[in-house]
Formats: sequence, structure tokens, C-alpha cells
Amino acid sequence: MKASILAIAALLVLAGCASKTHDTDMKAGTVGSIAFTEARHYFFKGNIDALPADNKITDEETFNSLFGMATVMGTDGKPTAIDFGKQMVVPFVLPATDRDTEIVPVAAELAEGRLTCSFRVTQGEQQSFKTQPLSLIIVSRDYAGCDVTLKTIE
Repeated sequence: MKASILAIAALLVLAGCASKTHDTDMKAGTVGSIAFTEARHYFFKGNIDALPADNKITDEETFNSLFGMATVMGTDGKPTAIDFGKQMVVPFVLPATDRDTEIVPVAAELAEGRLTCSFRVTQGEQQSFKTQPLSLIIVSRDYAGCDVTLKTIE
């Protein structure tokens, strides 16, 4: 009986920890890391010069004009859902390349009204075709008034 109660208590503690979210109540005047989600299964269909100069997309129409859905087979094959009423997207798109390129979002930090999004870019072997490397991160729309800076980490 004691073992069952301890097991249930342990599960409740773990469930509580798993459901904890990052602090998304920070406003533009605060400093620190902010929560983000990487948007998966999208491709860039626009001209790289058409990307917003302010490095953020706050509406679905603009997003759909630049990116398409790339659904793939499998349980996690659907594109990440984006709720533009509550969220915005920070796009990091590189020019087309024939190198195997991986972009990994590392951090999103807020300081003095500036949202800095850091990405690690690694390039591998040359390929026989070109791709358009990109990473899209989703952050709270609370930061729409912030200036956004993209940072590459080697």
C-alpha cells in the first residue's frame, strides 16, 4: 500500500514538473531568457529579400506568402501549429546552398526592449543539389513591440 501511495505521489510530482512552462509573462522592459518553440515542417518559398526587415512575422497572411507547409509521413509529420493571435514567428533564412546545412535555435533573450535570437549554423558536405536552410521560432506575441536581432553562433 505504501509503495502504491509513493508511486502515485512521485507521478504527481513528475507531472507537475513536466507541465511547468517557461516564464512568458515577461514584458519588453525585463531582462532574461524567454520561451520559444521551433516551428517544424515548413519551407521557404519567397525571395530572401522579401523577408521582413524587422525580423518578425506577426500575421498569418505574411507568413503564408513566405512559407509553405511541408507535411511528411509519420506521427510528427504535421507542420507546427502557429496561433498568430497569441504568437509571432522569428524567421532565420540563409541563402540557397549546395552544402548540407543545419540551423539549430539556441536561445531567445530579452534585454532593454530588444529580443535577440541566437542560432547555431553548421555546414557539412557538398551536395549535388541546393537547399534553402531555415529555422523558424515561435515566441509570444507579447514581444511584438520589441526590436528583433538575429545572432549566429559558431
